[in-house]
Amino acid sequence: MKIWQLLFDPRGMISRLSFALAAIFLVAIKITGDFALARLLFHRTWSLREYLFPHLAFLFDNLPDGWKFDAVLLLWAAPFAWIGLTLLVKRLRSARAPIPLILLFFVPVAKFFLFAILCVLPERVYEARTPVLPPPTRRWAPESSLASAGLAVFCSTAIGIGFSLLATERKGAYLSWLFLGLPFLMGFLATWIHGLARPRTLRQSFAAAYLSLAITGAILLSIAAEGVVCLQMAAPIALCEATLGAWIAHLLHRTSWKSCGGSSSAVAACVTLPLLALFEAGTNISPTEFAVTSQLSINAPPEIVWKHVISFHELPPPHEWIFRLGVAYPKRAEIDGRGVGALRHCIFSTGEFLEPVTVWDEPKRLAFDVVAQPDPLSELSPYRNLRPPHLHGYFNSHRGEFCLYRKNSGTLLLGTTWYSNRMEPQLYWKLWSDALIHRIHIRVLEQIKLEAETEIIHGFDSTRQSEDRLLGPQ
Repeated sequence: MKIWQLLFDPRGMISRLSFALAAIFLVAIKITGDFALARLLFHRTWSLREYLFPHLAFLFDNLPDGWKFDAVLLLWAAPFAWIGLTLLVKRLRSARAPIPLILLFFVPVAKFFLFAILCVLPERVYEARTPVLPPPTRRWAPESSLASAGLAVFCSTAIGIGFSLLATERKGAYLSWLFLGLPFLMGFLATWIHGLARPRTLRQSFAAAYLSLAITGAILLSIAAEGVVCLQMAAPIALCEATLGAWIAHLLHRTSWKSCGGSSSAVAACVTLPLLALFEAGTNISPTEFAVTSQLSINAPPEIVWKHVISFHELPPPHEWIFRLGVAYPKRAEIDGRGVGALRHCIFSTGEFLEPVTVWDEPKRLAFDVVAQPDPLSELSPYRNLRPPHLHGYFNSHRGEFCLYRKNSGTLLLGTTWYSNRMEPQLYWKLWSDALIHRIHIRVLEQIKLEAETEIIHGFDSTRQSEDRLLGPQ
């Protein structure tokens, strides 16, 4: 077969050995090219962890030549994407697997499991009359649906508990393989074991996978390894990956792969996870800094609003469910001194933020750094004072600012927070972080709006009260 037909023509088939060798060779070329372009041409850093779950930091940086770097990388990646899809289609065809599985080529982490499985599945010859062979007998695989599901859930849950504790308690690492790879493997194993004795429906396969995740979460909660809030936040992405794993294992059984390579595919999937964990643990990448901005219109001039920006009174108890579950929320703000160098104290439900003022442009802009911060949440758990590792040093608030813009007779107030989150995948946790920070912003902005508009409506002079708050107790 000519090279161009092998790499660019999606017709035909390819053996598992040729598929593995071609993929490894092309991946090596692609990685070498990425590092060369990033470091030699654009003098930018590049990490192997980008291949597990791209951070897409270029979407958030403000470098003047950022678009050039992005364009060159996309042009370089385009032919490799086509070659990868071509090889994948040929390999799926040779294994008589569903062609739609090529969609996993674009799914982070799951694509590595698919690659490992396709490297061990044997080729299957198309014949007009293929004899139907009985599946091999496995004495340890019960035929009863209930017993089979119990065994599948037990094995999958044991894997989930073991790797979860290894990652969080021993390594203190919340990486992509934990939130993407482990749920995929759990869903795959639960479905694969459940279907060993006899074919199961897709609903039964998904039920075994989801039950494994649910029991794993319940056990982690019961042994004080995690709290309710973090388990809820991780649930959406874990369910998606477990669904993909269960779907692939279900297809394995439907296409009779269990009689010719099913066991090897399960072994390949089990080996892939620790390899991904070792690979990701050996790479380092600086967390991307993100910014969240919220705004609110206030029917008061900036001169009045400013006094309530630098400090505000006690806020009422929150009604949002996420704050009631334990996520930290602001309660009041105080300030010591005036001008640049003044120390702002933002009191949260879990502790105090210390914020030295870096810009004091009254009544237009107040900016500050964050030099100390409390825990981002108090875990909801049967145990008191639960403090899992992710409460320490994973979410970091760097700085913040308030900008006041005169708008007719009122004020447009903008609040911005710059932060980073070391939990992977960063873009997934960014969704949660942005939403929570926005809710915190709105809670503060609404309190400022209430105090400023109340001062205008009732016409009382709050200048003396504000001065008292600035001076503090004597």
